[in-house]
Amino acid sequence: MPRCSGFKRDNSQCERIVGESNEYCFAHDPLRKAERSANASKAGKSKQSQAIGDLHALKEKLIKLGDDLVAGDAHRGDAAVAATCYGTAVKVIEAETKIRELQESRLVETQLKVQEQSELIGRLEAIEENQVAQAAEKPSMGGGRWGA
Repeated sequence: MPRCSGFKRDNSQCERIVGESNEYCFAHDPLRKAERSANASKAGKSKQSQAIGDLHALKEKLIKLGDDLVAGDAHRGDAAVAATCYGTAVKVIEAETKIRELQESRLVETQLKVQEQSELIGRLEAIEENQVAQAAEKPSMGGGRWGA
């Protein structure tokens, strides 16, 4: 069974099985680079802009809080608690982003596995068809069990 000619990030050989007519799996095929890039870009943009907007809003609130504190319009204790809450919100946004990235990478990995399984099924069906065709071409050697 032919294997992908590509290399993983750790420079080890890719272990995915490819079709007879393919040299690379989906993840390493240079002809599908644009498709992979478009998929990754589409997935990355879906929530990334929202996270950036949230971080920008928190930054603006922290700046206003600091300005209010310096101007004497905010109490130091209240400002400290608010800053802690905003800092916690930043960490939550970072955690959500990491979770989203993990989910997206798992989705891509699952899609690659589905494609690999489909290719394997196609190859197995071709082998079975070939075996059936070969069996049909073999002449019969008599009617007995031992060919007598």
